[in-house]
Amino acid sequence: MKFFLPPLIRRTVRARFLGNFVLLFGLLFLMATSLDTLMTFHRYLRVASGEGFARFLHAFGLVLDFQLPRLFQLYALLWSPAVLGAAGFTLVRMQRHREIVGLQAAGVSRSSLLRPIAEGTLILLSLQVLNQEFMVPKLAPLLARTQGDIGQDAIRAFAVPPTPDGDGRLWCAASCDTTQGMMYNVLVLERDPTGRTVRRIEASSAQWSDDGFWNLSHGFAIDLSELPRPPRPVESLQSDIDPMILLARHRSQFAALFGWTDISRTLKRLQNGGSEVRPVQDRFRRQYSAHFSALFAGFILPFFVLPSLLGPRPDGLVRAGGRAIIFGLGGYVFIWGSMLVDVPGFSPEVGPYLPTLLLCPLAVAAWLGIRG
Repeated sequence: MKFFLPPLIRRTVRARFLGNFVLLFGLLFLMATSLDTLMTFHRYLRVASGEGFARFLHAFGLVLDFQLPRLFQLYALLWSPAVLGAAGFTLVRMQRHREIVGLQAAGVSRSSLLRPIAEGTLILLSLQVLNQEFMVPKLAPLLARTQGDIGQDAIRAFAVPPTPDGDGRLWCAASCDTTQGMMYNVLVLERDPTGRTVRRIEASSAQWSDDGFWNLSHGFAIDLSELPRPPRPVESLQSDIDPMILLARHRSQFAALFGWTDISRTLKRLQNGGSEVRPVQDRFRRQYSAHFSALFAGFILPFFVLPSLLGPRPDGLVRAGGRAIIFGLGGYVFIWGSMLVDVPGFSPEVGPYLPTLLLCPLAVAAWLGIRG
């Protein structure tokens, strides 16, 4: 007769698993930031002020300012493989010290050994939900920085190339500062259905307001069909293009930093747009579904990889652990790499779920294959 794990042992295994996760994730974070810092430390020194040791300290402060916010971004990216590694270390230790053999001799089923792992994974998954919805979007301007933005509170202002909005107008600007919601030296071209420019609007600057308008400073419009009529003043323009959408167009990876609420708000603003903004809409729809699919895949991936470590291993733990690592990393790369790929025949909302749906029967088969 088989029994479930006693509560004390279940809590002990869960605590080991969470401790291994913290240790492994900390090592991954330190390794990633250390390598990046060592390769680019000359850029921090170039930006730092002072002389001698004071300059080194300032550069080290810039390193912390640049790298610490990436802790939350790295958690969003690597929490799932860190779960696999932590669970694998936990089960390998139990196998090495014959703890699993002792529990089986006491009548505990092998499948119940995954229960504390599942409980710990749910805790980490809940943290990822909070991280993705609140922390990563809040830190998005910092996380979007590149090495050229070291020492800045956000990414540097960038030029806006001809960018269409939902009304078919083309927006251009010499500079866009997303932290202040400002564009400078703005040019807007209104076009007819054939694409010919019929109206030209210029302004020295434009300030975004939350009601969906760009408030123009010294703005004026020239109607090309009424020349030589003098320009007419323009105070504001309504558009579905806001500073965050401009930033998402400027740096495509920025869309991954949006939470579900931010993506829903952006899609609502773009819902009346035409074919001009369809690529941006598809990108955000795909990212919305990818967030959910990644959470579900991160939870079921351990059930696909770990059952091979629960049974007796006549070929040794090293070989079994190596196979588990290969399957785990291979599954992680395949699933997360496939989520953001445009799958022909499937909408952006459905495509990201396909790799997760493919993983489900494999995880179920691995779970049912546990003997004893």
